[in-house]
Amino acid sequence: MSNKYFSEKEAADLVVRAAKLQEKAGGGEYTPGISYEELEKMAAEAGIDPAFLSQAMQGTPSGEEEAKTFLGIPLWTEFERVVEVELPPENFDVVSEILPARIRGTGGRGPGMSNVGMQVGRTLQMQISRFPAQGQLKLTSRNGRTRITTRQSALLPYFAGLHAPLILSFISLMMLLDGKNSPNVNPTVNIAFAVGLLAVGIVAFTILSKVGQKKMRELTDQIAERVQEEGDILRANLGSVQEPIEERSDVKLEDRLI
Repeated sequence: MSNKYFSEKEAADLVVRAAKLQEKAGGGEYTPGISYEELEKMAAEAGIDPAFLSQAMQGTPSGEEEAKTFLGIPLWTEFERVVEVELPPENFDVVSEILPARIRGTGGRGPGMSNVGMQVGRTLQMQISRFPAQGQLKLTSRNGRTRITTRQSALLPYFAGLHAPLILSFISLMMLLDGKNSPNVNPTVNIAFAVGLLAVGIVAFTILSKVGQKKMRELTDQIAERVQEEGDILRANLGSVQEPIEERSDVKLEDRLI
């Protein structure tokens, strides 16, 4: 396989996939994200001029790692951010400051909750919802960095925009079948009604999906910014604690010399 060549996209996808596999396998030496020095080294090994790498860095990465579309309609989109902070597990509640838990309805098993996560070790996973964005969040902190991954689902836009028009258009077309009401049904009107409903539903679904995609991107950025802020606070507190300790050690050394 050493003689096999890959396109730039294939190579990038393989590196990302391999990194995720290693992270899921629990490799202790793996650190989320790639530093600029590592990126510069990879580019140099691929024969890319550093000047072009700097030029490419002037653009703002969208963070959009993977997207699944159908006829241009976003079905789901995954976003990812890596923050240069290892957030302690006891501080994972910073996410609830942005996405507070709330009751979304009452069922046979009691009230249903959204934005409630499950934390296992250094990983937090939760279903998140902020209309019209709905999906999953995974936050992992290890080896000096925190990875934030969110996936926007099209389930909520479907039920809010397309589900009812789809059902009504189906009923309208079913009325054209032979039956008691068939003589009183105008095929032209029913077909036009069904097509119009479907068109409205598809437009509403597309708009809600794209708005939800934008909202999920903003949520991902907010969580990343909040993690960075919390990391800066922890570093500042650690520095303020270390300074008095150093001063006391200097005083003790001076007393011994006297």
